[in-house]
Amino acid sequence: GLSVEVIKDDQEGEGEERRYRYWIHIADADRWAPRNSDLFAAARRRGCSIYLPDGALSMMPTRISTQVMSLNANTDACALSLGVELAMDGS
Repeated sequence: GLSVEVIKDDQEGEGEERRYRYWIHIADADRWAPRNSDLFAAARRRGCSIYLPDGALSMMPTRISTQVMSLNANTDACALSLGVELAMDGS
């Protein structure tokens, strides 16, 4: 998943550029497919999920990838999240 927020700075003047924080969220697959389980072996064979305009080829079975592992808005989920702060010029 990906989310973006504008960082508001009280010191921001007319010459200041806006900054954005991009959040990258990756579902915690290990929670649902522990190592050495049959589900882990099947996911490892598939390697990754592939998203296409008309559907997806999921690394996990559809029921798991679209329900318990899905990163839906306003829903708690186990995930690894990384926040990256960028200015308009990419710095």
